[in-house]
Amino acid sequence: MKARPFAAGLLLTLLLSTPLVFWGCGGDSTIQSIVDLQAPNVVKNVRALPADSKIRLLWTSNTEPDVVGYNVYRSDNSSGNFRLVGSTGVSQAPFFQDEGPDTNGDGLPDGLVNNTRFFYKVTAFDKDGREASLDLSPAVGGVPGSLPVGQADLEVVNVRGFGGDRTAIITWDLNLSSLVFGYEIFRSQAGGNGGFRFVSIVAQGINSYSDAGLSNETEYHYQVVPITRDLLEGRRTQSRAIRVQSGNSSVPKPAGHDPGNGSVIAAQTSDGIRITFGRPTQNTDGTLIGPSGGIDDLVGGGFIIFRGSSAQGAYQPVGIIENIGNEITFSFTDRNGTAPDFYFVEAFDNTGNRSKPSDVVSVQNFVPRAPQGVDAFAGNTLGSVIVTWRLSAEAVDGYRVFRSEERNKGFRDISGLLSNTINSFTDTSADPVGKTFYYTVASESNGNLGSQSPPAASTPGPESGIFYLNAEDAAVVGISNTTDFAQAQGGIILRQAFPAPFFGNGVLLVRPSTTAIAGVAFLTLQWSQEIDATGFVPQQIFRTYDVYLVSVRNSASGIYDLALDNPVTGSNAIGPELSVTGKDFFRQNFGFPPTQSIERLGSISFSDAGPGLPNPGVAETLQLGVRYQGFNPAIAQGRGEVILDSLILVRR
Repeated sequence: MKARPFAAGLLLTLLLSTPLVFWGCGGDSTIQSIVDLQAPNVVKNVRALPADSKIRLLWTSNTEPDVVGYNVYRSDNSSGNFRLVGSTGVSQAPFFQDEGPDTNGDGLPDGLVNNTRFFYKVTAFDKDGREASLDLSPAVGGVPGSLPVGQADLEVVNVRGFGGDRTAIITWDLNLSSLVFGYEIFRSQAGGNGGFRFVSIVAQGINSYSDAGLSNETEYHYQVVPITRDLLEGRRTQSRAIRVQSGNSSVPKPAGHDPGNGSVIAAQTSDGIRITFGRPTQNTDGTLIGPSGGIDDLVGGGFIIFRGSSAQGAYQPVGIIENIGNEITFSFTDRNGTAPDFYFVEAFDNTGNRSKPSDVVSVQNFVPRAPQGVDAFAGNTLGSVIVTWRLSAEAVDGYRVFRSEERNKGFRDISGLLSNTINSFTDTSADPVGKTFYYTVASESNGNLGSQSPPAASTPGPESGIFYLNAEDAAVVGISNTTDFAQAQGGIILRQAFPAPFFGNGVLLVRPSTTAIAGVAFLTLQWSQEIDATGFVPQQIFRTYDVYLVSVRNSASGIYDLALDNPVTGSNAIGPELSVTGKDFFRQNFGFPPTQSIERLGSISFSDAGPGLPNPGVAETLQLGVRYQGFNPAIAQGRGEVILDSLILVRR
């Protein structure tokens, strides 16, 4: 009885120490190379689907959580000589398309030899580089050749495209053959050597694809091919070139914006749903679009037509009109649309700009149009903006007001649904003071929200009693020591031109030198500004102002003390000095593009003696002391600079 365990142990020892040879598995292998208990399992259900000069391989994805991809091997016989021809990542429905070797050396595959049988194996590999056994993987065969009967006629036509900011959109006419299951999209980059790569598959009934995350100022080429349920391909389209570009500051208003050129209208026809609309004549910044407005960048632009099943639901592009030239009115027929569907149109120019959506229209459903006459202006109270519009002539339930910090995107509802008898709204949360906000208004009816109006811009109130002291306009009237900010020692006091939204289109850069001593180095800025003139009142009137500092904060910013005061005594003396100590301007970024930081420092008071008629008020002299207090060496770079844009004084 004791000999039996000993014999079993001896047999196991011999198995592990003696090389075993297997035949018919693609070559000689030891048991260790075949059986790796930590390697991924063998890939199952591999199929080879033939097409013209190519083979498409499908298989069932492995279930191991650490599998990160698959290797594909090809041979001209089933018993061996398998060579790696490609790899692919993990997905729910993994596949690989073998388009043959690069025989002419141009970096692109030249196709497999038709009517020749090839054999394939697929192996899984994990994140540690372990790969399933190639020898234990089954070999499947396939013969590339001409497309099967019926499949040869599968193709799509009328591929159109748009290239915008990191985005490309293509549309095509649907192929309504019963064989078509969907469409594959292939993309290549001009100047690259990777050829066309598969990027997506869309279902039958969808005739568009939006490709995001691309590189601006780059040309891409696209091909579309219909596929059957077995993922067999029809004919690929000719390449469609699209240039992806970021656009400029002149974004066109939506199609149909100018009623004289035609509003957006949906109508039922025997061919489908016809959408007609007119050319926009203005940009969102108010400039005219040619010919009297200068360059007409819509000439090489066009329109994207979108369709949705509900007014507030998802919309898909269904058509693109390209290179519209100088035409005024346009139409597009959606042959697959229905009367309940909803549509809107976006205009785009030849720089890549896209407009906001036009009015939403439907043959069967009513959607209110965007309100007209939208305006925005500063209110009477701190941080307030008043938005007004004309009441709609249509039967609407009410209006919603939207706000953004950018002219052409990022709008959110700030009002809720207002009554249909109200045509104004006061935004009391427009903070900080001095910043420009953008407002749009939309009408709503039976839960259907119409398109938003073109934006109107305003800075928050108060309407009067707000004063801007631009740092680049200040005089430097005091300095601790000329070497504290000397360029020879790495310092600088420099007025720099910064575009809007920076106040006065400029900033003041202050950088201490390598010899500047924290707590000692300082400079004094001075403005002469008529802060408040009573003019008609002979007695003194005390005014209190909230003080806001506008600066640029970055990774090179330092720590400073600030003190705002009026050094002149007398009838226009300032109240107690406003001071802030140890203010750290550091922010973890590289400072590009530069952005404003607006924050309240506190309040300050002035006494203003009116000189009587007809003289204006007396200008106050204001000084801002800026004392260098070093920087945080653990996080900040450089010596610790400060970039000042302006001081804003807002009367209470």
